[in-house]
Amino acid sequence: MTPRPKIKLAYVLARTQLAGAERQVLHHLRRLDPNRYEPVVISLAEPGELSVKIQHSGTPVLTPSFPKNAGLGGRIAAFIRLVKLLRDVKADIVHVASHEGLVPAVLAARTAGVPIILATWRRHVSSVSRWQRYAAHRTDRILVPSAELATDARDLLGVGVARLRLLPPIVDPSELFGKDRPAGFDEPVFRVASMMRLDASKGGDDLLEAALVLKRAGREIQWFVAGTSSDPVPFLRRVQRAGMENEFHLLGERGDRGSLLSAMDVYVQPSREDGLPVALLEAMVAGVPAVATSNPSVEAALRGSGARLVPASNPEALAAAIVATLDDPMEERARRQQESRRVAGPLTRVEPSVVTLHEIYDEVVAEALQRRR
Repeated sequence: MTPRPKIKLAYVLARTQLAGAERQVLHHLRRLDPNRYEPVVISLAEPGELSVKIQHSGTPVLTPSFPKNAGLGGRIAAFIRLVKLLRDVKADIVHVASHEGLVPAVLAARTAGVPIILATWRRHVSSVSRWQRYAAHRTDRILVPSAELATDARDLLGVGVARLRLLPPIVDPSELFGKDRPAGFDEPVFRVASMMRLDASKGGDDLLEAALVLKRAGREIQWFVAGTSSDPVPFLRRVQRAGMENEFHLLGERGDRGSLLSAMDVYVQPSREDGLPVALLEAMVAGVPAVATSNPSVEAALRGSGARLVPASNPEALAAAIVATLDDPMEERARRQQESRRVAGPLTRVEPSVVTLHEIYDEVVAEALQRRR
């Protein structure tokens, strides 16, 4: 019997930082059936730590140099390079990992004649651009990590439910458990952590303001933010202007997430715009009491979890929830940890997400073959 040809997958990443969407791609790359799929990653950003990890998994990373701040001529040239790359790798499927890269990736894939396009829609937003709607209508499937995001994609993007698929997030327990706390974390102080990109949508300014509120109230807390951005300097300057450089620590990208969480008393997700943050789920699986800003996906997924939810863009409410969590009696703290693990664990199991993605790939390939007949 002649073996089936491998399906050539081209994952398109808008960033190569170790953020939630990109780490989900890494999880799936490590678990793809090598007898069925032949993946390649195309990065629209300069190579970063994620690129190294992807290459270590055996997947090549290609970079067409898609500059964000280039002039029109530079962006057109980069777009042409992206089209050529997609043609050169002979992709059967283009999978856009997050909506930041939706427009250039979808337009390039259609120009290159790729038969199947998937896009992952991860954030609750109040509006979308005309170009995002245009690109969404030219995808074969839109993947969402929650039913609430499916509703948003349907309403905001105007796509039919037949093209929406639920893809559960992955949290790998081996990255979280059995890890020693990092060196230098033995001092008996309260520690609060957040793992996020340093951009406006993630609410870093609100976290810094909440830290200032609690400092003025006389609370001695050390704050740790693991994550970065294309330019972290402006945020670092805000920390310095606030006089918080001794209490508010920017750690950059961290690969030791389990070790870091093991040293924390509270995990905070202060996002202004988000979906179902993987970092929040990781903290809950690790048993760190959580405080998070609310959105439809978080409210539905974390119901009964013991996590404290507050409105977005409200540093005072964020500060109050952090203090309440720090001041929980030991029995209450243990109960919240148990409930967090109970609720978050089933949301993040590896097998359902891997199986579902394989099924989606096979489904759209079968449809494409049917169209050719």
